[in-house]
Amino acid sequence: MPRFFFHLRDGQSIDDPDGMFLPNAAMARLEAIRSARDIMAEDVRRGVLDLSVRIEITDAHGEPILAVPFREVVKIEH
Repeated sequence: MPRFFFHLRDGQSIDDPDGMFLPNAAMARLEAIRSARDIMAEDVRRGVLDLSVRIEITDAHGEPILAVPFREVVKIEH
């Protein structure tokens, strides 16, 4: 099973040192969406929401797989 790493990018970089074994890139994307929503929920509790943040997914060799921008994982209604 491949290992994927989820790096937080928001002006500062927070790299994922451990990664996660998942069956494929589609499951890695779903994990990134779940993580982004969890982070955003905590930020909202603190009264802040930065939609410019993204999670970059890389493979075990550090090659980029895809990026999941926070602004694309929620629907904001007015």
